[in-house]
Amino acid sequence: MHLRLALALAVALAGPATFAASAGMIQETTGFPAGRPVEAVFAALGVTNASPLPVRQAWFFGAYILAPLAGAAIAASAAVAGARPRWVFIATAGVGTVMAGFWVLWSLLDR
Repeated sequence: MHLRLALALAVALAGPATFAASAGMIQETTGFPAGRPVEAVFAALGVTNASPLPVRQAWFFGAYILAPLAGAAIAASAAVAGARPRWVFIATAGVGTVMAGFWVLWSLLDR
């Protein structure tokens, strides 16, 4: 039972960054504003484009880089602990790591 909780927590931590990455791609290709739910959640938490830059940077660093890495660490530790099916935990760890890497590159290449 605790391994299912670990998987749910890992997905919950990596999910928002994954959704935000895919929403941006959807919006760029189709014009559909798929990123509005992400913006609405940030606004509800008090982080908007009008917020001071250090606040936005801290929030995005936590939500898009640290959270997916934490999810990846949880999933990887569950896989090492012998969770079955192991591939689900390994895939979740991989997605979390890839999403954190994507957002690091995105922020470095953003003009």
